[in-house]
Amino acid sequence: MRLGNGLLVERLKLARELWQHGIPCELLYDENPKPRKQMEYANERQIPLVLFLGEDEIKNGVVTVRTVQQLDKMEKMDKLENQTVVKKEELVATLQAMIAKNAS
Repeated sequence: MRLGNGLLVERLKLARELWQHGIPCELLYDENPKPRKQMEYANERQIPLVLFLGEDEIKNGVVTVRTVQQLDKMEKMDKLENQTVVKKEELVATLQAMIAKNAS
């Protein structure tokens, strides 16, 4: 999970919400982790989804969910493919559905 600079408290709140609903969640403890670093971290640990939450997302009440791609495909990471913007109140249900789909 990534947040913009100085948003550690928001990142921890979101992680707590996911944990409370039984959704496994890890986060980088950097104050401002870079997207590529997060995607590499997730790829190395075979974590299928990465959440991005910055100032714009917070303002709009959304979270960006991106599926982890192979490292050779990460050069195209800025493209909108493999990315979904989800309303915060729908995040838990959306992640549960995505996790269930990944498991099957």
